[in-house]
Amino acid sequence: MLSAENIAKSYPTPGGALEILRGASLRLERGQSAAIMGPSGCGKSTLLNILGTLEPPTSGRVTLDGANPFDLVPPALARFRNRRIGFVF
Repeated sequence: MLSAENIAKSYPTPGGALEILRGASLRLERGQSAAIMGPSGCGKSTLLNILGTLEPPTSGRVTLDGANPFDLVPPALARFRNRRIGFVF
């Protein structure tokens, strides 16, 4: 199961933090699928990058089968991503 709870992501800028995501949550059981839709600039790619473990959330929790991949050190996270996550561009 993939679970994302209260995901937030912001980036520092000279004018202060730029908030991209706030409070995004979802839960997908094994075999389920979902479509992430919305207008340009709403945070779809940022959310997918977080779910794919390419970048960590500023706050919130992502788990895959109960494990939080962002608790892993970078080499272990790369192995986790290689073995557990697939990307279709």
